[in-house]
Amino acid sequence: TLLMRDQIMLSTTQKLRRLLLPLLAASIATPLAIFAACYVTLSPASMAKYLLYQGRPMADYNVLDFAIHGLPKQTLSIPVRGGTSIKAFYFTRDEAPYVLLLSHGQLPLIYHLGFIKPALKNNFSALIYDYRGFGASGGTASTANMLEDGLAAFDYLVNVKKVPANKIILLGSSLGTGVTANLALKRKAAAVVLLSPYTTINRAAIDAIPACKMYPAWMYPTPVLTCLPLIKSKSNTPVILIHGTKDKSINVQNSRDLMQVAGQNCRYVELKDSPHNISLDVVYDQLNQLVRELNCASATRRRDRQLSQAG
Repeated sequence: TLLMRDQIMLSTTQKLRRLLLPLLAASIATPLAIFAACYVTLSPASMAKYLLYQGRPMADYNVLDFAIHGLPKQTLSIPVRGGTSIKAFYFTRDEAPYVLLLSHGQLPLIYHLGFIKPALKNNFSALIYDYRGFGASGGTASTANMLEDGLAAFDYLVNVKKVPANKIILLGSSLGTGVTANLALKRKAAAVVLLSPYTTINRAAIDAIPACKMYPAWMYPTPVLTCLPLIKSKSNTPVILIHGTKDKSINVQNSRDLMQVAGQNCRYVELKDSPHNISLDVVYDQLNQLVRELNCASATRRRDRQLSQAG
């Protein structure tokens, strides 16, 4: 009888275990599954199209009336990989000493056209383009495509518009500083200007959204947009970093850290109490100073060649 009772109790215990264990596992697994799904969905790579690119596609730019601003321009379609093209505006000056190639920040180029004015005021020509997935450009926004688009815009100036590479000044603003820095590593230009740059876009994301710290590097958009390789390369190409101390989008410490690894050809302009968007007057002044420095360096090289030939 005792044996039978023990067997019944054992049988009951086994039944309860079979019943409760799946329930217990489900009660644990369901929250974990929900957490995992949220973790992946909210990762920097998944949220990039909402928080990083913000390209706001549009059918066309016909809403813009450049004539009232005295800005004659050519509308360009620059071919890129995948059978699509990116849209660009090319503003020309007669006998311009340089062409400014602008890689802008978030939102389409129509929100960044102010940079054209300091360029034209310095008698530069200027080309500003939209990345894939931005404005009226075709394709999809991604960091890989942005890097390719910068190269395509530069090559278009050289190969189609016949602008000598040493007459192109690269300017990147905010998000576009990583695009410009990559371009400067792969193409030789006259100079580079980076407005409100970051060391890496991953760091900029963490500065803006501290919760991003919980994500490993492989859960960020790749390839990583970064200015570090250019600055560390200590290239002979002149580089100017400009950053405001009150920048709430990309902390000024990014530029300070870049200067820690910079070479002699890198100059830093820190603007006290300036916000993220750099004043156009500052941009004009720095471009003007840059041209004087480039002309001086060119005159020095020319004199050195003459002395060498005479010797």
